[in-house]
Amino acid sequence: MSSFASRLNKAMELKNMKQSELVEKTGITKGAISQYLKGEYEPKQINLYKISKALQVNPVWLMGKEVDMESGENSYYLNNDVRKLAQELFDNRYKGIKPLFSLLKSHFRGSFF
Repeated sequence: MSSFASRLNKAMELKNMKQSELVEKTGITKGAISQYLKGEYEPKQINLYKISKALQVNPVWLMGKEVDMESGENSYYLNNDVRKLAQELFDNRYKGIKPLFSLLKSHFRGSFF
């Protein structure tokens, strides 16, 4: 069984989701989902995205990579510091280069500034 199939089965079990519910939530055919679950095929990018959204898991985790299983806007950042920095930048919508460098400097306290 492929790592995708294994992780898809695991995610469905943990989320207590049946195949029919995944079909309904994603719009992917029952036959295709069945093939994914058996490891016969792996989904194309669009279906991987639909499945990860329906199961609320990280699509990169579904593909077999060693990342957090849980999905979320910030799940692609490397660590908590970078995650916090990105969120702060997004929340405050910094304009101009000076505020950006001030923010970076405050977060990394002289690491490379």
